[in-house]
Amino acid sequence: MSPDEFELRSPQNATDWAQYHQIRHHVLFELRGRGDKYDPNHPDETAPGHFPLLLARGDDVLGVIRIDVTPPVAILRRVAIRLDRQREGLGTVLLAMAETFAHRHQCTELLSSVAPDAVPFYSRCGFRPVERSTSGSVPMTKRIGAKV
Repeated sequence: MSPDEFELRSPQNATDWAQYHQIRHHVLFELRGRGDKYDPNHPDETAPGHFPLLLARGDDVLGVIRIDVTPPVAILRRVAIRLDRQREGLGTVLLAMAETFAHRHQCTELLSSVAPDAVPFYSRCGFRPVERSTSGSVPMTKRIGAKV
């Protein structure tokens, strides 16, 4: 599966935003027993330097991510692949495209707070744990280089 088959784009209309929030709410909140904590109108979504993005193939939205850019660091937030499309390599594609996006925004490091069950996946994608956390998530980082 090649990133060339996909597009990482900003939500453009009400349908895009609905899909963005539905994937995040379901995968990252409902399935983790925190569905009541999701706020689709949180001001972080549209703050300067924050980029909510859709992973799409044509009109099919497959996953979502928000990348918060403060060069030289890009923070990957709320990374999720639609439940019915997980385990197909789309997470790897999404992280590769996020890396390219961050590099194009003059970032040399990616950071993410990773759910413990996702640590092996992020490790396979080149991330390494930064430190132990008591919050339940694992802070992970990846240096990114000259590739765009």
